[in-house]
Amino acid sequence: MSDDARNGPAVDITTYGKQELLEKVIGKHKRLLDEYASELAEIEIKVNSLNSAISSSKQRKEEMNSKIDILTEKRQLFYHQAEKQLDDLKALSENDPAFLRGLNEISERISKAKTSLPPEEEKKLVDSILEGLSSLAADGSGRDTLDSIKARVNDAVASRMELSSIKNSDEDFDKEKIDSENALNELNPRHKWLENRTSSHKEALMYWTKVSSEQEDEVRS
Repeated sequence: MSDDARNGPAVDITTYGKQELLEKVIGKHKRLLDEYASELAEIEIKVNSLNSAISSSKQRKEEMNSKIDILTEKRQLFYHQAEKQLDDLKALSENDPAFLRGLNEISERISKAKTSLPPEEEKKLVDSILEGLSSLAADGSGRDTLDSIKARVNDAVASRMELSSIKNSDEDFDKEKIDSENALNELNPRHKWLENRTSSHKEALMYWTKVSSEQEDEVRS
């Protein structure tokens, strides 16, 4: 029996020259760099989008908080203006006990309305204030003052209703921010790995390209 038969089928072993081997190594690094670059570009688009969503959520919440502060101040200011006008009217009504008593009752209701009541309770109290103002009998400047007080009270409760509507969106901004941050945290490890591998393969490519160039110079010389 021949040696080939005893040792099994012959294996075709391909051997490469030094330059050809270098070209294959360089080609491998280029191929991996292209693959990583494609995936990295897709991830960076997602990362940029998520960072933008986080920034937008923060900005919109800051704007909402600023608006809440403004509306809170406006609500208090309108009630304060209504109270001031009531005090001025009471000073002119000392000779009318019934009218003065009605003004005092309304003043007490306004003092309660401007505290931190639930929106529905405040609206109910404001309705009684407006009804009380409408029931008071006054002529000329007295009636104009009562109408002005009604307008200020209406402005105050309108500010409160707007406050209630935008405060409900606070949780939406927080949820959007948290969801985006969670998605970003899931992407970050792969994003960092791709950046490191890309940097490593670029360095390797530069090295082997330099070696290949030196090898070609040796062959030519």
